[in-house]
Amino acid sequence: MTALEKTLALMRSNARGGLLCTIYRESLSGNAGTADGKPCLGANFSYDRITGEIVYFGNLDELPPNIREDYQRGNLRISLDLHGTGTVRILDYEANFLEPEARRTIETAIEQFNGDTT
Repeated sequence: MTALEKTLALMRSNARGGLLCTIYRESLSGNAGTADGKPCLGANFSYDRITGEIVYFGNLDELPPNIREDYQRGNLRISLDLHGTGTVRILDYEANFLEPEARRTIETAIEQFNGDTT
């Protein structure tokens, strides 16, 4: 599997370390606020700065030791349509030290994930 395919699979996952699992455990509207009247949340992730593969979603204290030590950390801002379609939409991300290939991987994964959920 490519870095993009692995990242998309993890974004669609309800398993520990997957995005959907993380979403259900996070607080809504705190620091992430709202977007178009929908509550938002932040989801932390660990990623490879060269390839852009996201390897784990979760807070620092939840990370396996090898991921905590070997990967960079980033954050997604996500909106949830709780009273309409139930849509989960990634609005933006923050990640530092990205190589161009890594940036393309993360941005393409977000576009494809959002395409799945619209």
